[in-house]
Parts: sequence; C-alpha cells; structure tokens
Amino acid sequence: IINNVKLLSGIIQNDTSSLKTKTANNYQKALKGHYLNNHTFFDNKSLTILLSNIISNRKKSGLVKFLKKFKPTILDIAIDNYNKVIIEDKDFSEMVYADTYGDGFVRALHIYCSFMVQDTDFVLVDELENGLHLFSQDYIWESVMNLLDVQENTQFFATTHSYDMIRSLLFTFKNNNRENFISFYRLQRNKKNILKLVQYNPEELQYALKHNKEIR
Repeated sequence: IINNVKLLSGIIQNDTSSLKTKTANNYQKALKGHYLNNHTFFDNKSLTILLSNIISNRKKSGLVKFLKKFKPTILDIAIDNYNKVIIEDKDFSEMVYADTYGDGFVRALHIYCSFMVQDTDFVLVDELENGLHLFSQDYIWESVMNLLDVQENTQFFATTHSYDMIRSLLFTFKNNNRENFISFYRLQRNKKNILKLVQYNPEELQYALKHNKEIR
C-alpha cells in the first residue's frame, strides 16, 4: 500500500502437470511500501511521521546504530517541540537538526526510517542520485546494504540516470561480496519502438561500465 492505495498483483503460478496454471482473476496481495523522491526527501513532516512510528515500536536504538555508521559521535535522535527531527552528537554542545549533516545524511535517514517502520515490504526511490556528492552516493548504497542484512523481507527499488550512482552500486556490493543481491534493469525501445526491459547480471553490468556502454 502506497499512500493507502492497494497494489494488485497478477501472478502466474505453475504446477507439475500443465505448467500453465494461472491464479484466480480476483487474486490480490496488499503490499506496504514507501515511495521517496526529491519532494519527500525534503518533507520534514513525512520524516517525523516515520520516526514517530519507529520510536513507538521501540526500534530507535537500531536506527541510532545505523546512524553511527555515518558518524560515530551520534548518540540519539528525537523530535523537538516544533515537530522537527533533531540529533544528539558528541561534537555539538546541543542537539542539532538532521540537515546539519547534509543532503546525503537526510536521504539516508529517510531510507533508514522507511525500512524500519513496522511491516514494510518495499522501499521505492525515484532518481536516487539527485543532489548527492560522490561520497554520499557510496554512503547511501552502504546504508541500503546494511539495512538489507537485517530487513530480509524488505526489497529496495531505485531509479537513476547516473553512471556514477550505478558504479557506486556495483563497487559497494561487490567489495562486500554481495553483488548477487543486485538486479539491474534498463528500459529501452526495440526497432518496432516497443518498450522492453533488459536485465544485466553483475558481470554484464561490470563489462558495460568498463566499456562505457549505454545502460541508463
């Protein structure tokens, strides 16, 4: 469910006799997920709602643990009287707003919180690379990788037009022996102008990046 809208899923189910058995036409599966884009990344209200859910479900300590990977001096996260997210950090004499750490941190925080709220099936991020420096791109993928280790039933989907973001994705997961966690797809039109989905495995993706093939 995205914004209270139910997603319908048509699933083909094979059996041992015909291999063509189809599920009933009225089959439905409700999925709970979060859609993030440039607007939601800078929407403090949505972040506050996510964080409130995490605090209510006693998952804040896990969130702080992830934030320490970004900056080990972070001690706590909370919501102030103005409904803004604030961070306690050893390096500051008082609690500071989340955007003190930059866009990369704010985006990672949104992604962390989206993963960790109760019963999340998937997180979908549109144009993940927008506004991110190269260092922040690596941190985002490291964040996603760490989350997938503990949120095994949650899937992460992202769109990008950035070669750097794709390289960072492959580099981060490959260096941690997790490249098989990646599924990369490109949408392209064939000679009949029909839109087709092309899948790359990690080896094909690495080859394409090395030889500057068009994969976006």
